Amino acid sequence: CRCKDNFTVQIPESLLCYFSRYYNALLRGSFSEAGSESVTLDLSAPQAKAFVTWMYSGQLAESSDYPMLFGLYVFADRVDVPAMKKDIMTFIHKHSYHRGSPAIEDAVKAFSSLPESCGLVRWILD
Repeated sequence: CRCKDNFTVQIPESLLCYFSRYYNALLRGSFSEAGSESVTLDLSAPQAKAFVTWMYSGQLAESSDYPMLFGLYVFADRVDVPAMKKDIMTFIHKHSYHRGSPAIEDAVKAFSSLPESCGLVRWILD
């Protein structure tokens, strides 16, 4: 998979398709990309590493900050990875008391990229 920052990461197709309905349809459906050797992930290198780690372990790094989490959530929303969205919200609820509120620019960026009905937007507005 190609990412931002000219970063590439190897992700087995079966793993990517298991978690993402979008990539499952893209790679195994009738899209022209079906059977493609490579896809693009709209993630920075650190976000891509966090995504791969999460797919293999189901864990988010304890050091994950709001910009990382919000970026991953927006990505998970775009490519339909509901399990990651759920895990991010669980992580935020568990750690937000100690981390305080996110920076306004991070909240605005996430808010402008997501539907009002999603969990992260509801959390930001709360």
